Amino acid sequence: MKEYNPTIFFTEKSKLGDDQGKNSTTFIAHDPQLDADFFIKMMPKKKFVGSDYFKEARIIYANQHPNIVEIQYAAADNSNPSGDDNIYFAMPIYKNGSLQTLMEKRYLTVREIIKYSLDFVSGVNYIHSRGLVHDDIKPSNILIDDTNRALLTDFGLAGELNPYGVLRQPLSTYIFIKAPETIRTNAKTIQSDIYQIGLTLYRMCNGPFILRNELDSFFDSITNPGIIDLKTRIAELQKIGDTIELPILSQELQKHYIRFLYQLVERNQFPDKNFFLPHIPSSLNRIIQKCIDVNPDKRYSNTLELMNALCSVNSNLDWKYSENCDKIVVERTTYKNIYSLEYNKKNEQLSTQKELIASKNKTRITKYCKTIKSSSLYKELSIIIAELDGKD
Repeated sequence: MKEYNPTIFFTEKSKLGDDQGKNSTTFIAHDPQLDADFFIKMMPKKKFVGSDYFKEARIIYANQHPNIVEIQYAAADNSNPSGDDNIYFAMPIYKNGSLQTLMEKRYLTVREIIKYSLDFVSGVNYIHSRGLVHDDIKPSNILIDDTNRALLTDFGLAGELNPYGVLRQPLSTYIFIKAPETIRTNAKTIQSDIYQIGLTLYRMCNGPFILRNELDSFFDSITNPGIIDLKTRIAELQKIGDTIELPILSQELQKHYIRFLYQLVERNQFPDKNFFLPHIPSSLNRIIQKCIDVNPDKRYSNTLELMNALCSVNSNLDWKYSENCDKIVVERTTYKNIYSLEYNKKNEQLSTQKELIASKNKTRITKYCKTIKSSSLYKELSIIIAELDGKD
């Protein structure tokens, strides 16, 4: 059989800040051979374990689905003495970026959470039906295409389940999304993917930096002198979200950091399963809690069961939540009215009004204009939102 060694070349146009992971670089490139622009994911060969450089590309290509990213082609540098060879995957350009990008701009409505979740979970359901697990489900690995559809990407850790329904994965999953049962073993299952889906939903409900904020709170409460240095060094990290760079820490502090995080997860303290923003209905709260249960046997048995549960959420769908240093605003627009709740953080006063869209007339809803202590704010707001949700 005759072999060919053609040349593929392209020109980098612009780097992308929303890289898919610490082991890759992403940029927009122009391919003069096709006279087209592509999204390029570049990975150094030296980052790979073994020499199967195109495993991820094959998985994506072999599992084409409306909610999984496409791949146009894959290529590699010719070997050179410097050892700086790279692998390249060419994909369509998704101008809307990732789910993480959107979440960093604003909070999502419940309707958006359900819509995007059903999209990407559909992709996960498909690979599960093909005997694969993804093992890296998080907001930055979910892209949004030009039709506002969420697509699953980054299959670098994906692999085939054995006859016992287990993937023995030697590569390390991103530390923040490790399912509790995988902390002490490299055995990944459908249930560990469901845990990662639940954690993604949790972040979609509460904002992209919720895990960072919760972990910061835990560190603030630590008085153990043995890890005071860790607390000090953590404060110097630019982020504790998807782009955390543990190499910034010394090897010893990295061990302290990871051990502390995993202890919180195994003790069911992280994430805080009782914390949800006030516009998130209890029905969605319960779904997420089931997904991220410490016991994998108590999670959904499969993604189809989870999708059916998500489809049943039908309350608080269109409330928009926003917050700054001075106030919290929650509002909902119907076909004829705009309901708005505005909470002043300084004087702890809640003001609620209804605006008639046609006439622009605004009316205070005095029943819901009152003083609310910050300690009980979310609970009070959630009750008011539930009462106003059925109004037209």
